Amino acid sequence: MEKGLKWFFLILFVVMIVFVLMILKPFIATLITSLILSYLFYPVYKKINQKLNKKSLSAFITILLVVMVIAVPIILATPTLIREVHANYVFIKQNTVLPEQCTDNSTVCFLSQRVADFLAQPQVKLYLESTTKSVSNYMANGLSQFLRSLPTLLVNLFVLFFVMFYFFRDAPNLFRRIEAVIPLPRSHYRMIVKRFDETIFSVLFGYILIGLLEGVLSTIIFVILGVKAPILLGLLVALFAILPVIGAPFIWIPLSAVFLIEGWSSGDSLPIIKAVVLIIFGICVLMPIDTILTPKIISNKSKVHPVLILLGLLGGIQLFGFIGILIGPVTLAVFMTFLDIFQKEKRYLLR
Repeated sequence: MEKGLKWFFLILFVVMIVFVLMILKPFIATLITSLILSYLFYPVYKKINQKLNKKSLSAFITILLVVMVIAVPIILATPTLIREVHANYVFIKQNTVLPEQCTDNSTVCFLSQRVADFLAQPQVKLYLESTTKSVSNYMANGLSQFLRSLPTLLVNLFVLFFVMFYFFRDAPNLFRRIEAVIPLPRSHYRMIVKRFDETIFSVLFGYILIGLLEGVLSTIIFVILGVKAPILLGLLVALFAILPVIGAPFIWIPLSAVFLIEGWSSGDSLPIIKAVVLIIFGICVLMPIDTILTPKIISNKSKVHPVLILLGLLGGIQLFGFIGILIGPVTLAVFMTFLDIFQKEKRYLLR
């Protein structure tokens, strides 16, 4: 009878877990995001609460700071990015040399004629028309879907900040309850928490902040060299620098090539000088940051292998969106910790 009650409770418990996951499924990404943001900003909350000694007010102020840290840069950068994109569109339109405008045998005219001949081919025209139509439909559907999902987005934002508020306020009690419920020895629980902390640190400081540093430095050199859209290109450098293996060279190498082609075709030495300066900057400043500073930060704090970081970043982004940059590596790192625990305890577990 006692054994039957135990199995009944276990089955009922599993069924309840399934129902709970089904209820929370629409908010899984939002909940994980709120927990990660709360974990990152919890030290800020603790400092504020030490001064105010009011948990609810301290949590509310911390959430306002989180909103400011995320929203203010976006609000400030968006108008500049829009202006730069528009200015580049006008620049390209004004400086595009059509074949009928060519009066000499310059390199630009030669390339323009070759491009025009290529685009005039029936197969190419058909492909471009179908591609343009597909892109237009995709953009229209994307805008329509965004407008339809706006209420859902607002609900997710509310859930995000609501969960963060109570996590800040009740985190110690929450961790104590989790530690009491998880059927693991205290040492294993601490190992999981430690790996979680190490992975967050390695991803945040080893990739995201390093990416932001490279983006800022690149923006400065782009401004000095007079590059069109320096903030837009600096943002792209920061985004690509976050991704392991790919990195900032994906931006500064093609840009250097554009300068070299421009100088070679026009006979002007200034673009060539800009290309040389940009190449020296990339090799002497950006590449050492990728090859020396980033691995040093990660290896000093975390034992997470770079392959796991890469797979976690790419898979996390594909599954959860931008916040997957943190969710993916953390999930894989915690899984590897469970494998370590299993290796240590397999004799007991498989007995």
